[in-house]
Amino acid sequence: LMLWSSLNLKDALALFLIGLCLWCLARFHAGARWSALVGASAALVLMESLRWYVFIGLAIIVPLAVVLAPRLSLVPRLRWSAGAALVSALLVASNGLGIAGMASGGGPLAALESTRQGMAQQTRTGFIDIPVQAREGDTLVVPTSPPRAGTTSTPESTPPIVHVSANTRLVVVTTLPANPIPGTVYVRPGDVVVVGGAGVSPAPSDRRTVLPRAPEEGGTNAQLVPATAPGGNDALVPRTLGHLPIGVMHALFAPFPWAIGRLADWLTLPDMLLWYGLLAAVPWTLWRARHLWRSWSPLLLFVGGILLILALTEGNVGTLYRHRAMVIPFVALLAAPSLLTVGRWARARLSPPRPA
Repeated sequence: LMLWSSLNLKDALALFLIGLCLWCLARFHAGARWSALVGASAALVLMESLRWYVFIGLAIIVPLAVVLAPRLSLVPRLRWSAGAALVSALLVASNGLGIAGMASGGGPLAALESTRQGMAQQTRTGFIDIPVQAREGDTLVVPTSPPRAGTTSTPESTPPIVHVSANTRLVVVTTLPANPIPGTVYVRPGDVVVVGGAGVSPAPSDRRTVLPRAPEEGGTNAQLVPATAPGGNDALVPRTLGHLPIGVMHALFAPFPWAIGRLADWLTLPDMLLWYGLLAAVPWTLWRARHLWRSWSPLLLFVGGILLILALTEGNVGTLYRHRAMVIPFVALLAAPSLLTVGRWARARLSPPRPA
């Protein structure tokens, strides 16, 4: 309870600082003044220790919002934009540990991939495949769940052996699905996976590799990658691009109503239906108020940027669901004009006609 209370307080403070930064940018759009940029910069300084990725996103948004500010001629726009960009660059550069850690880990794409893989491991709601390098003759062991308190497990004397190629997608399940996905090999906890044809024998026990995740209540995915395949940064770009559609889909729509598997999961259904309604209303608002696009730009940049960051960093639905709460108030703000229009239309249709 203490941990969750601390997390909730942290999220509430982050939400307040985000709102403060966007409010200062709105004040700047109403009239260029240094006090607005000072307030936005102060919010950035405090945000750095709360949500590092939000700090980076806002540091990019602030100078962009200044560039897009209405009612500024060319020379003042360049002067204000240069000042805002310089302040943001100094704030980001002052966070040397975060940048150095990202660089030492192979660059930003490697840091993003490592983050989402770490979030997906040991979770019931992970939605990404963990890459596992494998070569011909390797032997992998599908881990089993530890026995619950008061129970004992009886391991099989001869676990099943499954032969696969070195470029196979493995899905660990407790029960085989009725409609398997083509190109996917389903294995159970305790199975021994041999990379190679039927003539390849399993390696001795001390030379076997355990898959990185143990299932608890659902399936878990692993993508075998040939050890001779291109590695390093050359493979990071296609892997990131391949993950992006999946990440965007989950960032926008997860948890999916049709994927509800437990009674506790039903608690998210009302929130998700409301969220879907807000998402549907936003495009209509933007179209009707397209002549005010400069005024909407800070909100749009923040919402789009954070959703993109979530798409690239999140690896399980539970954490994504909690982190996405930061953008819900601002999506609701964008959707509000359309929802008010629909409400007035519905009230007019349902109201009884006035007597003549």
